Amino acid sequence: MMFAFEEAVARELGTMIREGSRLLAAVSGGADSTALLAALAALRRDLGFRLFCLHVDHGIRPREESRGDYSSVHLRILVSGYSICEILQSFLTCGVLL
Repeated sequence: MMFAFEEAVARELGTMIREGSRLLAAVSGGADSTALLAALAALRRDLGFRLFCLHVDHGIRPREESRGDYSSVHLRILVSGYSICEILQSFLTCGVLL
């Protein structure tokens, strides 16, 4: 069973990608991008694309206002749970988690 949000994402993607495409989801760790990541993970087999996840802790916000540590840990758990195996190592200089 597909949720309404997944159906909407599938309709849009169906016009833009071909089977075998690679899709990079930029994910902040917030509700919107997390929902999009979940929908993409659910659709990737049916639509035949490979899914990659990108999270950047840009370091603009002061540490006390930043969710950087939480977001990175949260996304690692999500990516692992969705079996997105195309994960690259974090880059210490810029905080990138793929």
